[in-house]
Amino acid sequence: MGLGAGELALILVIAYVVVGPEDMVKLARTLARTLRQLRKLTVDLHEEAVGGIDLPSVPDLDLSPDNTGRKDIIKDAAGSVTSDLDGVLKEIQKAEEELREKTNGGTA
Repeated sequence: MGLGAGELALILVIAYVVVGPEDMVKLARTLARTLRQLRKLTVDLHEEAVGGIDLPSVPDLDLSPDNTGRKDIIKDAAGSVTSDLDGVLKEIQKAEEELREKTNGGTA
C-alpha cells in the first residue's frame, strides 16, 4: 500500500489549502514525530513479543523404568488424580442425596 508521486502531490496540495502555508511546517514536524513514535512502538512491541518470552528450562529427567524419580513422578500424578476423583465422587454423592431429599420431600 504505497503512495505514488501523484497521490502524494494531491495530499500535499489539499493539506496546503486546508492548513495554510504557515502551519505546513508545524504539521510536517508533528506528522514526522508521530510516525517516529509509531515505529518505535512497533519495534518495542515486536521485541517484547518475540524476545520477551523467557520460559524456564525444564531440567533433564531420567525417565528410564528403573529410575526411582520416574516412579515418584508417577506416584504423585496418580495421587493427584485419585484425590481429584474422590472430590468429584463426593460432589456426585452430595448431589444424589439432595435429589433424593427433594424427591422424597415432594411426594411425602
